[in-house]
Amino acid sequence: MWSHWNIYAHREASNALIDSELLSLHQAATQYYATFQDDPSFILPRFNHLFTQRPLSHQLATAFDTIKSWVLSVETAVHATAIHITQQRHLSSRTGNSTFNP
Repeated sequence: MWSHWNIYAHREASNALIDSELLSLHQAATQYYATFQDDPSFILPRFNHLFTQRPLSHQLATAFDTIKSWVLSVETAVHATAIHITQQRHLSSRTGNSTFNP
């Protein structure tokens, strides 16, 4: 009897964890779409497809693994953009051209 209870209890805890993480992913996706709508330059243009291929409603309706992968892709794009801006600032300061200001 206890073994059945343990399986049930662990399944319920696991489902609650997945639901909580899915809610976090939905909130992150909603925030990223709002940020992109307000300022598309928050990521490099080469990453715009992350937001222009599918609407937010489609992203929110996808499976857990799909939306998790999408959020990780956006986080990677944001990181790549930050690196690009840092490199451009560094190059600009080395050449004496201080006009770079994204």
